[in-house]
Amino acid sequence: MKSTKKIAQHIHIEEWVAIAVAVVALTVNIVVFEQYALKESALTMLRYVTFNKEHFYSMFFLFLYVIFIGRVYLRLAKTASDLMIYKKKVARGTWGAIGRDMVRPIRFMLPLAIVAAPIFALLGSMSYALRLKGRDLALLAGDKALLGQISFLSWPTYSTSPILEEVIMWSYFSLGVVMSITFGALFLRTRKEYRRGVLAFICSLIIAFPVYGAVPCQDPNNFFIRNIRNNTFSEEVQQALDAYHPSPLIAKNIAKIAKAETGINVDSAVPISCFPSMHATWSLLAVYYLARIWRWTLLVSIPWALLLMTGGIFLAQHYVVDYLAAAVVAALAIALAHVAITWEATWPWKKIHNNERKEENIERIETRASLKRFWRTIVSITKRSKKNAKK
Repeated sequence: MKSTKKIAQHIHIEEWVAIAVAVVALTVNIVVFEQYALKESALTMLRYVTFNKEHFYSMFFLFLYVIFIGRVYLRLAKTASDLMIYKKKVARGTWGAIGRDMVRPIRFMLPLAIVAAPIFALLGSMSYALRLKGRDLALLAGDKALLGQISFLSWPTYSTSPILEEVIMWSYFSLGVVMSITFGALFLRTRKEYRRGVLAFICSLIIAFPVYGAVPCQDPNNFFIRNIRNNTFSEEVQQALDAYHPSPLIAKNIAKIAKAETGINVDSAVPISCFPSMHATWSLLAVYYLARIWRWTLLVSIPWALLLMTGGIFLAQHYVVDYLAAAVVAALAIALAHVAITWEATWPWKKIHNNERKEENIERIETRASLKRFWRTIVSITKRSKKNAKK
């Protein structure tokens, strides 16, 4: 009993939430959708999220891991300099410390990893079950009321700048890279902001999934342009479709996404995760949390986010109203993460978390000392090599 309580005390709130989300997603998949073989459905959604590059998701975690084990590089550098330059013996416990530094960062990635597969599998099951219930016509009506036009058809048709299109495409497909950089920067800067960012990411999924169930949408490309369900449209929409002529670059990328997201073995089911846009939600989270640690990033991140959202329209992946909903989801996710992390500090085992903060401060001091020592070593090697060259 005491050991169980001790383990529970060391679990952070974002880890509790990740475990709860994973359990609920798996339960709904099995009980509601009667899906027991979850691997294929999760892989289909993974191909959709990574644009048919499943290895990119692995690269996402590998990138974070390489950043998170930064202290290992410093320890190895110190050990190497002690052995080769100063001819010292390796201090007792050095290799054990290096091993611990390599294992500990895995914990910081666990909430993201725990949530990923069950959530992707649930999205696959929902997409198949709701494949004939698309509410895309309602979202199109919302777009026309806002802008007076069918933006996903008119914008790419009248686009005349190949360079701008290249920038827009890069911005849209760079979300995973920017998220990796964001999480890495948050981790290096402050663990508290990193944990808030992770929790906000998970909260955005918690908020969005019930909406996907209530307002399933296949996206403009699948519902209107590809028309995978042979829908009948009004004369106005049909005329706009007939006049639709995207550039070869846009058409190529639309085809790439369509290939990645279409479940050929499940009645050509496509993801119903259009409203709200997770692309926009996660880009707004990246903008917010980067600004929390470096205000100047707003000069770059805001234009990038706007270009990303424009890319979603050009590629017929989203309606404009998807982005309005995404802004609400992002704001709620940020607020929930902030409240949850603040509430966690009031738990009876608060001292444990205070100790963790002290450990983080000690890590920073040790890291700075290691960097100074590393720099002195480089200077020493440079001076010795110059002396040897003169001789």
